[in-house]
Amino acid sequence: MLESKKDKLTVIGIVAVVAAVVVITVAAPAILAGTESTNPNLGNAVTLEDYVIQAMLYATEYGSDIALEEFNNPDGPFASSNYYIIAYDSDGTLLAMSENPSLVGENQLTVKDVYGVQSVMQCLIRAGHGGGYVYAISPEWFKGVEQTSGTTINLLYILPVDDKWFVFSGGEPRGVNAQMSMDVRNSLDTYVADAVSYVSKNGVEAAAVEFNKKNGLFSDDKMSLMMFDKEGCLITYQADSSQVGEDLRGFTDTRGTSVGRDIYQMGMRNGGYLYDAVKNVDGGIDDMEFISVVKIDDNTYLAGTYNIGTIEYTN
Repeated sequence: MLESKKDKLTVIGIVAVVAAVVVITVAAPAILAGTESTNPNLGNAVTLEDYVIQAMLYATEYGSDIALEEFNNPDGPFASSNYYIIAYDSDGTLLAMSENPSLVGENQLTVKDVYGVQSVMQCLIRAGHGGGYVYAISPEWFKGVEQTSGTTINLLYILPVDDKWFVFSGGEPRGVNAQMSMDVRNSLDTYVADAVSYVSKNGVEAAAVEFNKKNGLFSDDKMSLMMFDKEGCLITYQADSSQVGEDLRGFTDTRGTSVGRDIYQMGMRNGGYLYDAVKNVDGGIDDMEFISVVKIDDNTYLAGTYNIGTIEYTN
């Protein structure tokens, strides 16, 4: 599931922001020159990361009141056919969303998408670590409309403005187009519940032996298991047992999301769900995974993964 590379999101965020500060002079409509938009001042070349960096710089330069007014303005300097800025405070209260202003002021910290993923919580945690990437369902989660099975997963880029609020954006131009269904969650829930039951009946050591077997009770074409200790080290990794004993808290997926850290934090709390991208076993374009994390006890947690399928990149 995870690549062997250290977590680098905070460093990426810092380097990107420093670079942006050096080369960008913040001035309202001009800062987004090059972003495809109905705004005549905007073109079509700014990336998702550039867009969010510039929003953060704008907020830093002009303050929260002016920035939030512009972020909530569908015809303002941040109007773009590709992206729009979303902002939350550190408590999970929505501060800006031009696509659905009726939701502004609503606390969404514990809101879950249709599959149980707490996207706002993940964005807040990522902002607290200096920024980075998170996967979320779009457009349902963004726009607050009724969620349905079979929705698209997209990539978000998050940056803190300060310790009180953060901004982000995302969408298909920089996202992934992997389709998720409720059958995936139901199958994974059953698979993980069976694994937890096995640990309860046989103990962690015996379970580790069984979970590591290539043709064992938990071998499956689409699903696999990982079990961790309280330090974030692998006790078992069905897909690659050579990594057993490694600390995966600093590992990132192929799109730079801090999956290892997310799994660890969920395992230390009460579990949860998330998405990540992995290299295709055939060496082609990436696959998308849905992950369920369950806390077994104070010393052990387990993650089950389901390979949703090949990602169709939209840019």
